[in-house]
Amino acid sequence: MNNTAELLRLINNLIRFGTITEVDHDAARVRVKIGELLTTWLIWQEGRAGTTRTWCPPTVDEQVIVLSPGGDLAAAVVLTGLFRTQHPAPSNSPDLFHAVMPDGASFEYDHAANRLHAVTGPSSITMDRSRILLSTNGSTLEMDAGGIRLNGSRIDLN
Repeated sequence: MNNTAELLRLINNLIRFGTITEVDHDAARVRVKIGELLTTWLIWQEGRAGTTRTWCPPTVDEQVIVLSPGGDLAAAVVLTGLFRTQHPAPSNSPDLFHAVMPDGASFEYDHAANRLHAVTGPSSITMDRSRILLSTNGSTLEMDAGGIRLNGSRIDLN
């Protein structure tokens, strides 16, 4: 065995870029294509994984970084979240936490404006420190210090 060649191979495997080809949601594992190589099932780095846990699984065709301790791809960890042309950043504001879902639904929090905004289809919720606005299909419910306002083609009160 050529030790120099083996060392170079291990060094080259420390940090690699690839694309997710498969996701096993039950096992929380992905397979990544790196050039012509297809990895074994690997864990991905999640936002939180202790007593506080998040679940935001990566998707097929997502570009990732594969970190391989000691250059061993079988023991690698996948780092997600690399923007590219096919999947650009959903915002360029430094004040927003913004998430967009495959169906077009979105969720954002603007910490400069203290405003939370969620949209799914024709429905939305906007909330800040002084007002809550619910809206769907032309009807609205607005609450603030001045009271509650309902607007809709029909309003039923029990």
